[in-house]
Amino acid sequence: MANYVKRELPNLHGEGKKKAYYKIETNRNFGCDELADYMSKSGMGMPKAAVKAVLLQLSSVMANFLALGYTVSIDGLGIVSLKIGPKKNKRGSDAYDFDNKLTPSNLEVTGVNLKVDKDFLKEINRQCELENKGVRNIRRSKYTAEERLKRAKDYLLENMFLRVKMYAYINDLSVSVAQRELKKLAEDPVSGITFVGRGASKVYVLSKNGI
Repeated sequence: MANYVKRELPNLHGEGKKKAYYKIETNRNFGCDELADYMSKSGMGMPKAAVKAVLLQLSSVMANFLALGYTVSIDGLGIVSLKIGPKKNKRGSDAYDFDNKLTPSNLEVTGVNLKVDKDFLKEINRQCELENKGVRNIRRSKYTAEERLKRAKDYLLENMFLRVKMYAYINDLSVSVAQRELKKLAEDPVSGITFVGRGASKVYVLSKNGI
């Protein structure tokens, strides 16, 4: 059984209508160790260690061929290909302008595309039973993006650093949205905000452009 929720978003054009999308609620991650254990017990005739070794080797070989510019097809799953884009320190507002001449040293792999096999989707649908877990409304700030940036800078003029929870509080945002927004601001060299530290110690500060 897979649980899902309906998320509602207000219409951006102010027509009073609401738009919705549906999202699966993830139970938890099914790790490589568990996957190998399950596959070894499902009649494959291979010990768990051997299955795990194959899975790890598969990821390594795929990375090698993708890095060489190939796409990789896995029967029953789909076709994997690369996505590229400007490096983090080059992702300003004009990073994707056609006239912006980025050199190879300013580009990096930003992710992978998976073109899913139609039979794979059919098999998932055959096995999947969905259960409705209600409606979730996304919390929207009463401030515009420009106002939120200014409020963050004003806060940093009086304080040494800004944490995600404080950014969420002063701008009336959920913590998850605040985290994504601050990450984008820190990646934009003209925003005036950058970060120091990693993980739990990561905080946001004014950059040279923001002072």
